[in-house]
Amino acid sequence: MKLIVLGSNSKGNGYILTTGEEALIIECGVPFSAAKKALDFNVSSVAGILVSHRHGDHAKYLPDYAKIGVKVFAGEDVLTGRENGVVIDGPMCKTSMGGFNVVAFEVAHDVPTYGFHIQHPDMGNMLFLTDTYLCEYVFPDLSNILIEANFSDEILRSNLQKGITPRFVADRVWESHMEIETTKEILKAHDLTKVVNIVLIHLSDHNSDADMFEREISGIAGRPVHIARKGLTLNLSSL
Repeated sequence: MKLIVLGSNSKGNGYILTTGEEALIIECGVPFSAAKKALDFNVSSVAGILVSHRHGDHAKYLPDYAKIGVKVFAGEDVLTGRENGVVIDGPMCKTSMGGFNVVAFEVAHDVPTYGFHIQHPDMGNMLFLTDTYLCEYVFPDLSNILIEANFSDEILRSNLQKGITPRFVADRVWESHMEIETTKEILKAHDLTKVVNIVLIHLSDHNSDADMFEREISGIAGRPVHIARKGLTLNLSSL
């Protein structure tokens, strides 16, 4: 299984999981043209689309993606009725998309938002967690983790004091995104012995430090850690 990062910040989020024969698209916050190019224009391989929530950097281009007619798994406030939509209608809502088995679970953000537990024979179990300030669930037997590390409280407070980050922005970040120490605590709550890759996603452009985050998460997890920069391609597997 290959992970392709189309984008992973407030400018637009998009990720592709692909075996070459079938693919799953996560988030529609970057133009569909970028996804088609990443798939070598083999859009017939797409088994489904997941959207975590309605904010533009995650869902803006959903109408374009939905034109290919595959199943879209998202909250009711994301779906317009013009997609082949499956509504996430419970705290642990399940669906299948080709060889991908997906469980959506509620997380805490400023609009209805979901994380995803994704299973596929070619990569084992993957946790996808973004745009939240906490996660109440712990998942067993994970092989790969994509988890938000949006900001450092220390950096954010410094930027607020310097006037780089406005107060209203800082307040929203504190109330809706994951601070690096929270990322650490969530990872510590999981058994990481079978984890092959940890990918840090949705880092703030101004309130994070990618090198520091990568170093600190590596230190507590003892597993390969990657920053989800645009264009990252990573082979996912299971032990």
